[in-house]
Amino acid sequence: MNFKKVIQFLSSLKLAVMVMLSICILVGIGTVIESKYDAEAASKLIYRTNWMWLTLSLLAVNLTAVMVSRWPWKKRHASFVSAHIGILLLLLGSWLTQRWGLDGTMRVEINKSSQQVIVSQNELSLYASENGSQFHQVFKKSVDFFLNPPRPEKPLVISTGFFNIEVVDFKNYVVPQAKTLSTVDVTAGAGLRYQLQNSRVNHIDWLVQSRPDEVVKQDLGPAQVILSSTPMSLLDRNAIVLIAQGTKIQYQVFHKNLKQPFSQGFINEGDAIPLGWMDLKLKILRYFPHAESEWEIVEKDHPTALTVSAMKVKYLNQERWVVLNDMLKISSGANLFRLIFGQERVPLNFSIDLKKFEVERYPGVQKASEYKSWVSISNQGEHLISMNEPLKVNGLMVYQASFEEDARGEPIASIFSINYDPGRWLKYMGSLLMSLGIILLFYFRRV
Repeated sequence: MNFKKVIQFLSSLKLAVMVMLSICILVGIGTVIESKYDAEAASKLIYRTNWMWLTLSLLAVNLTAVMVSRWPWKKRHASFVSAHIGILLLLLGSWLTQRWGLDGTMRVEINKSSQQVIVSQNELSLYASENGSQFHQVFKKSVDFFLNPPRPEKPLVISTGFFNIEVVDFKNYVVPQAKTLSTVDVTAGAGLRYQLQNSRVNHIDWLVQSRPDEVVKQDLGPAQVILSSTPMSLLDRNAIVLIAQGTKIQYQVFHKNLKQPFSQGFINEGDAIPLGWMDLKLKILRYFPHAESEWEIVEKDHPTALTVSAMKVKYLNQERWVVLNDMLKISSGANLFRLIFGQERVPLNFSIDLKKFEVERYPGVQKASEYKSWVSISNQGEHLISMNEPLKVNGLMVYQASFEEDARGEPIASIFSINYDPGRWLKYMGSLLMSLGIILLFYFRRV
């Protein structure tokens, strides 16, 4: 087969129709998957598969062969050559973006900084410690359990040096429910279940520390419930501070209009104390000096606002579910381990320090109409990022994506979208050439 026949086949209408039909079928299947599940599922199952890129590569070959078959080009060929080169540039730009681009989010609390971008790729990390205070990483691996889920007969094995941790199952859509248990792990914090009750209110919840020195807060609007390991000074609001001191529980009740605690002392499991406002009483239902949370899951066949992914871990004759962006604590004698299943974090070469955040709301409602952040990039001057004003830093685009607020509706953190698109200029150029080709097509048809 000579070169001319090869070009004739590659530029044929039959191949073009087959390629376009294949693209339509793949996009149609992807649309159905996205409507039933989500964009991430459609991307992994269709849009970023080898089948899609093979089809798009055939499209590029077909377009190139069509231009070659018209050589030498004449003036009237300018329209279709421009349009074909534009499509090729779009395909090349898309490939560069997928191969080397970055698309993630960054959460920065007010008056704090961050340089970690959270991306959609998941990873497993294992940290070990001999004294319970200093942990070092002994294992890290990017995983895609959506496409390659572990199974009991083919688990993912992680060696700690003393025993193996096996990931034996994975569920992509589950509704988790936390169950708090007592543990002998002395590096674990306390766990406390309390009840706030009056004639109109009956609120029951858990407070669990991940480590003994952690301060856990629950904002209930009119009041705040705090679990700590040390007493607190004056709080300028209604607050209940519960101090875990081994087997004992100390309490402090603060009123926002009093300079001293309204009441303080010790409380035992099963006891109740009056709080002095709204006729509320606090009762301790359960207390563990050292506690850990265990997940119970309910599997769903499609995602909802409550679903997350979860993996089942087997170790030391135990089985536990670990949900995405959570940590499993494992103790074996004097050795302590932390297994983290979360979204991968990509460090940037600069940090974003959130100096100030403002939100404007529609009159009469709480819905935000506009929000903006004043940030400092690695302490080098202040910049404004708003909904329509992104910031470009070292080739990255930083967009104002959303914000996070507490139970009272006060903003506490800004959410930025971090994007690096190495193929952007090719896609812009491709779009321009396609538009030029369409204009020239009408021009030459008129001539």
